[in-house]
Amino acid sequence: PPTYLGLDNYVQALQSADFLKAFANNLRYLIGYLPLTLVGALLLALLLRSPVLGRDSLRAVYFLPSIVSLIAIAEIWGWIYDSRYGLLNYSLGKAGLPDDISWLGDPQLALWSIVIMMVWKTLGYYAIIYIAGLQAINPELYDAAYVDGSGRWGAFRHITLPLLGPTTFFIATNLLIDSFRVFGPIFVLTQGGPADSTTVVIWEIYRYGFRYFHMGYASAMAYLIAGSVFVLILLQWRVWGREAGGHA
Repeated sequence: PPTYLGLDNYVQALQSADFLKAFANNLRYLIGYLPLTLVGALLLALLLRSPVLGRDSLRAVYFLPSIVSLIAIAEIWGWIYDSRYGLLNYSLGKAGLPDDISWLGDPQLALWSIVIMMVWKTLGYYAIIYIAGLQAINPELYDAAYVDGSGRWGAFRHITLPLLGPTTFFIATNLLIDSFRVFGPIFVLTQGGPADSTTVVIWEIYRYGFRYFHMGYASAMAYLIAGSVFVLILLQWRVWGREAGGHA
């Protein structure tokens, strides 16, 4: 029968070097994933909003990875990252660059390789959201800015970016949450390795809950990570969200 432990599982988690390292890996993932996706999605949205040939087809192509199974995408990127026969090292070799890089086997590169894969997967989805935000901006504001002598950069800085504040805050909040629930690519590609460099909290929860059947400890880690995400969202709201809401 289950034994009541009070807060012992929470204390154990907070004192565990494995949990703290996994949490640090989540923060590293967040630092790479959030800004790259945010800036990349905005640039892609600006490109796909401009009158380029085949614009609608390009939107569909860039959106396609977001609706494909994450497991299937992870398998494909596993082949791309393969150190001996992968497309990435093959292309580097053809360009005269080092072609023996172990993208998923090097502790310094493995997590960032997963970050790049996830940026590629989600870029189109968030670009579509940015496009919706851009279409909601009144074009007369730009006409007035150009009449007053503002250039394209000035209009982008003083009109586009402030009025996209609510959209940016929404996307950043989603990216923050995504950063702390990443699991699929780690399960498929690295299993938390090498040297625990891609071990994140969700992997630790899976490992203790579904491999070792320490359900109480796994649940405690789940509550801790949920509370941490909640606190980070509150901090993000205090720093950024109120200003973004003021432009809504």
